[in-house]
Order: sequence, then C-alpha cells, then structure tokens
Amino acid sequence: MEALAPVVEALLHGRPHGERGLRLSSAVRMAGGAINQNFLIELVDSDGQTQQWVLRRAQARPVPGTHSRELEFRLFEFAHAAGLQVPEPIGLVEADGVTVSAFRRVHGEADPRAVAGWMKALLAQSEARALEAGTAFAQSCGEQLGRLHRASLGEHRQVIQMLLGAPLLSSVDAAMQGLRASLGLLQSPASYLRYAVEQLLDDAPRRSDQLPAVLCHNDFRLGNLMLTLHAQGQSPPIELVGVLDWEFAHWSDPMADLGWLTAPCWRFGGADAVGGIGPIEALVQGYAREYPEASLSLDELPYWQRFAQIRWALIAAQQGERALPGEPETLELRITGAMAASLAQPVVEHYLGHRVSPQPLPALQPQWGGARDLLQAAAQHLRGQMPDGLSSSARYASLMASNAIRLAYNHLLVQSVQHDNPEGNPVELDLAQDLAIWGFRGFP
Repeated sequence: MEALAPVVEALLHGRPHGERGLRLSSAVRMAGGAINQNFLIELVDSDGQTQQWVLRRAQARPVPGTHSRELEFRLFEFAHAAGLQVPEPIGLVEADGVTVSAFRRVHGEADPRAVAGWMKALLAQSEARALEAGTAFAQSCGEQLGRLHRASLGEHRQVIQMLLGAPLLSSVDAAMQGLRASLGLLQSPASYLRYAVEQLLDDAPRRSDQLPAVLCHNDFRLGNLMLTLHAQGQSPPIELVGVLDWEFAHWSDPMADLGWLTAPCWRFGGADAVGGIGPIEALVQGYAREYPEASLSLDELPYWQRFAQIRWALIAAQQGERALPGEPETLELRITGAMAASLAQPVVEHYLGHRVSPQPLPALQPQWGGARDLLQAAAQHLRGQMPDGLSSSARYASLMASNAIRLAYNHLLVQSVQHDNPEGNPVELDLAQDLAIWGFRGFP
C-alpha cells in the first residue's frame, strides 16, 4: 500500500477540491491481469465515507502491439463520452517512471468461469430464466458494439484519428493490416501460425462495397465484461455494467468484434454462440438497435471467427515470448504461450482440409519410472489435494503449477521422438508436436 500512496496523492491533486481530503485506507492487487496489473484501492474522507478506485499499470514486459496506459486511458475517455458502459476515468499520473491510470470501480462479476457456472445453475432451475438471461446478455453486447462502431464514425472520429492515426479506407483492409502486424510482432512464429495467417489473408472477404473502418474494441468477450448477476425474480437476470480493457482497440471491420465475441475459443464450454451463453440473433438485434444503418455481413461470420482464433493464438504466443525469469507472471505467461497450438488447430485444419492429430508420445521407458512417478504425484497433489477453503487466487496458482508440470513432462517426451516422416508437411509436423505438448496424456 505504501508504494501506491504517492500515486494516489498525485491523482487526488488533480481532482475536484471536494475530493482532495480523501486518504488511502487500503490497496489490494486484483486477480487476473496478464497484460496489466490492477489494484483495488479504497479511499475514505473525514466523514468516514468511502470510494473505491481501480489503478492500472503495465506488467514488467508489455505485450507488443498493446496500447500504453496513456493511450488506453484516452480511449476510455472517448468511450465514456460516447455513452458506452465503461468505468468512469479518474486520472492519469506518472510515478517513479511508471504511468498509472485510475478508474472508478464498477461492481460485478467478470470471471468467465464464474459466469458460466452461474448460467449452468440457472439452467438447472429454469430453462426459461436461462434463455432470458442469455438473450439479455447478447442484446447488451450488441448494443455496446453498435454504439461503439457508430460513435467512431461520427463526431468522435477526429478524436480517435488523433490517437490512432487515420484508418485505411476499407474496413477489411484495416483488419488485415492488423493481422499482419500481429504476426510481425512475434520473434519466432511457429510455421502453423504463419500458414494460418497467410490463408486468412488470401481468404479475406471481398465485398462490392468498401466500408470505412470503425473503432473495434478487439477484445470484447467474457472476462473483459463486468456483469451484474441478479437473484431469481429480478429482471433482467444479467446486466452488462462495464466494458473493460481497451489496450487492443484499433481500426478494423465491425465483423471482427462480432467474430471475436462468438468465436469458440471465448465460449468457455458453453453451447451458445455469444460467449457461450447467448444467441446470435439477440446480438444482432441489440446491434441494430444502436446502429440501424449498419449492414452486417453475417454470412462472413465463420471467417471472422477463424480470424479471432488466430488473433488469440498470436497473442498467446506473444505472451509466452514476453515471460521473464523471476517475474510473478512468468508461469502463467509460459502456459498461455503453449495454448497457441490448440487455438490455431481448427483454423489450420479448415484450410488443410483434414484433421491434424497430436504427435504420438512414446511409451515410458523403465528408467524414467522414478521421475514419472514424482511428476505425476506432484501434479496430482497440486490439482486434487488442495485444502478446503483455499482462496480462488491460491487455487488458481496451484492449478497453474500443475499444468506447468504436465507441459514440462510432455515436452521431454516429445523431444525423445524421431519423426517417422521427416519429409512431411512442416506445418502439420510442428502443429502435431505442439498439440502433443499441450495434451493431458498420463495426467489426472
């Protein structure tokens, strides 16, 4: 808390006179935030009244291509002025060479698995209630995206151009430019990532009308949406109260945001297209409510979902590359990097025209028995023998350690394999190998 005190003092100095008497009473690092660190702070005035703010600052090594704290803050200000559901921007300061942005806290649930669990429980109680919740969620998402895209074409466009530069005339061209840039930011992209990007660029939609680029959030999904989950009997059952994390926002095609939100990688096990919990029809209805002039190319949605899968695979690979030994987020970043193969798999298979199976792992050698047993016992202990009442952050940390053991074990096995067909397609060989590393073979 002491380290944040100068930051809070600087923020309060620029606030209205009535808030300058506030003092910092607590500060807690919030869970998540692989790209930025978030801190929940509480301030109290002389009458004992409290306010809660969220402070954001970059991790030790930012993801290439993401916005600076200042630029993201300016985009929050634009979104707030345009009437989007975003946390109120408080201020931006620099302390000890680090830029910190501050926002008024929005209460709700942003954990995707918690939302998915809530929906599952709701479905068990009432199918009608679950349908109402999913429809309300999808409509709210459509309304926010429609409002964002429409606002970026109106009076706010000049402001965004000052922040991001003028966009290409074509929205599709802007999206393709962003995809090329994402691949170019990787130091050592896997062959299957290069292949998938090349195929997507060749397969880009060709329209008779050249639509202007709009500002896309580019990470609009469960996890970046703060939701209020109402008790039974309240309507709507679910309410979108905050659109978070604007560090990827840029000029693109409107369908890129819709494809991202509905891509399989962001459904968290749910069956419905919109975040796994809502129908696509409600998303489109909500979008049309805020942006009735728009003409969405819904026949292109499968393409933009493939586009989303590869964008996330590229970001995951970037996360793995920026892991620094000794930093608190290193383990999570390395595990995220290993996800890239599974994210790219359905897109690569689509363009190859056939399935790619993980590389078969060899039978365990007798001399490996002791190491095998120790690794499996450690993974079992971390995953299955955690004490009751363990906090969600501690449980998550234990699961990450278990996954790291699994990845290391599979990596050692893969290294011992000689390719039976060294003349085969290197894209398939590389993907099959990385899929084998990501697999859960032999672990609980």
